[in-house]
Parts: sequence; C-alpha cells; structure tokens
Amino acid sequence: MKNIDTFFKPAGAFLDFYIAALITGSILGMNRKLLIKAAARYFPAIFGAIALSFGLAALAGHFMGFGVIKAILLIALPIMGGGMGAGAVPLSKIFESSGTMTAEEAISIMNPAVAIGNATSIVLAGILAKILIGKFFNGQGSLIRAGASDDPAEFEISPEMQAKRDNISIAKLGVGLLTATSFFAWGYIIAGIWIKIVPAVNIHAYAWMIISVALCKIFNILPESIEISCYQWFQFVMKNLTAMLMVGIGLCYLSLDVVISSFSMTYLLLCFLSCIGAFIGAGVIGALVGFYPLEAGITAGLCMSNMGGTGDVAVLSAAHRMELMPFAQISSRLGGAIILIIGSLMLSTLGSML
Repeated sequence: MKNIDTFFKPAGAFLDFYIAALITGSILGMNRKLLIKAAARYFPAIFGAIALSFGLAALAGHFMGFGVIKAILLIALPIMGGGMGAGAVPLSKIFESSGTMTAEEAISIMNPAVAIGNATSIVLAGILAKILIGKFFNGQGSLIRAGASDDPAEFEISPEMQAKRDNISIAKLGVGLLTATSFFAWGYIIAGIWIKIVPAVNIHAYAWMIISVALCKIFNILPESIEISCYQWFQFVMKNLTAMLMVGIGLCYLSLDVVISSFSMTYLLLCFLSCIGAFIGAGVIGALVGFYPLEAGITAGLCMSNMGGTGDVAVLSAAHRMELMPFAQISSRLGGAIILIIGSLMLSTLGSML
C-alpha cells in the first residue's frame, strides 16, 4: 500500500501523468473545424446544460436539507465532469489543492454520483427518444435544423488523417509523452505565477493546461506531426493504463465507509435531477441557437452527464443516434475540461462553505 500510495499520490506522480496524456491528446486529437464552429452554437447549449443541472441540484439540495453548495460541488459537478479518469479523479485533486477536503474523501463521495449519473443518462436517452417524437423536438438524428449549413460529416476525421494516426511508432509515442508532460509542467508554472498575482482565486494547473492546449489547437500553433503524436500517446495511455488507474483509485482514494454513508434516497434524487437538468438546459438553449431540442439535450446534455467516451457510445446507442458522435465528443472532451475549470474557480471561492 505504501508503494502504491507513493506511485499514485504525490504531485507529478502517475495520476497527473495519466491526466496530462488524456487532456492533451483528447483536445489535440479533435477536428479543429469542429472545435472552432462549436464555440458559436454548441458551447451555449453545453453551458445551458451545466447551469440548469447545477440549478436543479442546488434547489433540491436546499429543500431536502442536503445543502446547496454540497449538492453542486459533490454531486452535480462530478456528474457533469465526463467520467472518472478525466472528471472525478482530477476534480478530487482540485478539491485537495483547495484545502476543502482530501482527495480520498472527495472521490469516495463523487464516485457513486458519476456511476449513477451515467446509468441515468443512458436510460433517459432511450426513453426521451421514444417520447419526444414531435417535429419541433425531434430531428430524427439531425442536430441542426434545416437551413443551417453545418453537417456532422464535415467534422469527422478524414481517412487520410486516420491513416496517419494509425501509423504508430515508438518515436511518435515518445514525442506525445514529452508534449503531454510539457503542457502539464507549463500548467503548474502558470498556476504558480497566477496565485502570486491573484491569491484570492486559486485556478488549478489542470485548468491552465486545458486552456493552453485548446488555444494551441484553435490557432493551429503545433505542427500536425506533434498533434498526431499526442493523440497516439493519449490512446496508448487510455487503452493500456486505465485498468491500473482504476485499481490505484480503488486502493488509494476510495473509502467504502464514506461511499456507504453518502448513499441515500436524497443522493439518488439529486443525481437524477442533475441529469434531467442537463438534458432540459441543453435542449432549451439548443432550440434557441437552431438545434433540435431532443438531439441537443442528448449530445450537449446527457453526453455531459455520462461517463466519457464509453458513456457516449451507450447514450447515443440507446437513443439510436450514433451519427451524432462528433458532437458527443465535444461534450465529453471539451465539456469535461470546462467542468474542471469551473470546479477550480468554484472551489477557490465556495470550497470553505462545504
């Protein structure tokens, strides 16, 4: 146990190494055109999902005696965070760095919320796709209403790019490793400078890393070869080391007594309302920016409240809308990154109220 703790827990140890690979590779691996166009209409739908999810959780938390801040930070926030590896795990580290609670306590409370939110999102996607059949609500798999120029096929990875990604080599994996860890180090440098300038607002290094990687992608700063290397390294880490990550989390961070004491009907209801809020918030804002409410609610809402990539497949499969995967990926990758930034800001200001 001592050896595993030493391997997983200190800053810059395996956990940070894993998260750096996920953040860097997932953002740099996105279609740049999709990332740029998403900012105009898709991001408002994501923010609508986050706002209403947090709002319903806060309201229910108040009336059920759970606590407004507690409901937002410990239930709605991790549910909307995009799973365990890129969501609850880095959030727990942000909790610890803010002095709110230890990473072990945070992840023990958040872990059941993430699992329940994922299951709820899948069931809701299947049911709502059957219920909301009117032409106003249902685009039959099309996110954007007729007349809009955007086409999901335009945002897919080209066969030429996929061939380059599939051409894996040890040298490219090494470049990806170096780039991911460099962005991680850069995030800590900026966080250190920021806290000296604005000590009242503690923005975590992960947030600075996400912002830096996203800007590099949007402004096409890095060569294509480095982006491909980062994507390959991200895939290697995700497919080969996730099982080890989960074992480490279970042994080092998960306290079963805290999980059991946190679990209740109130907890279940708050998880359910967080997912409902995500769907309605994304659907309403999506309708305002030219999306079909059902498709917007599923992609920008329920693909935020599920568990990352595997959750996206399950949600879209349940709703029979697999063609919307490019948009679901924005929710899981960039939406999850946005939650880490929001979590960092909220914990620096509201953490003491938990």
